[in-house]
Amino acid sequence: MREIDTIYDCIYMKLLLSWTQNKPNVSAHDHKWNVYAAAFHNCAKKWLKKLDPYILQNREENKVYLKPLINQTTCNVITLGIGNDVEAEKSLKKLHPTCSFIGVDPDNATNQDLYEKDLGGKFIHAAVGGTGNDIHKLDPKGGGYYNTKFPQMEFKKFLKEYANFPLIDMIIIDAEFSEYLMLPILAGDSFM
Repeated sequence: MREIDTIYDCIYMKLLLSWTQNKPNVSAHDHKWNVYAAAFHNCAKKWLKKLDPYILQNREENKVYLKPLINQTTCNVITLGIGNDVEAEKSLKKLHPTCSFIGVDPDNATNQDLYEKDLGGKFIHAAVGGTGNDIHKLDPKGGGYYNTKFPQMEFKKFLKEYANFPLIDMIIIDAEFSEYLMLPILAGDSFM
């Protein structure tokens, strides 16, 4: 656990320092995400190398998958925020064909077919976050963005109702900033 504390302290200090810097021609939003990613990769580089992760490539980003320590016959994967892209999940399914997939997204127009037909998973039409409060999401429409309000299901409620597995092998989360309110639940002693 000591190594995790060292990584946490390193990331925390890098974030504190970055918030005092202004970057020309970079939005505050983009700067924040670039800093988070850079801080994590810089501080956890040696630790990640020891874990020997497998990189799952989506169209816009990488997902880091840690291989199981024990070979098992089943695996359970949850995607919170499909975002019209299941390439990472399809790569994971090639590695572990016995995986079951549950995907959640408030936009079912494309995501339901991608998740059910292309991947063979179960799709849930919802938004999931750390709280049950409504969320605001920027949706691309006609080349621009507009703000949409979605009802959000609390993460613990989602787990009890839809993902009541004895073990979850991987959670892929891209939930319009709602992921941050889920982190204490994931890190806490009372996960379920």
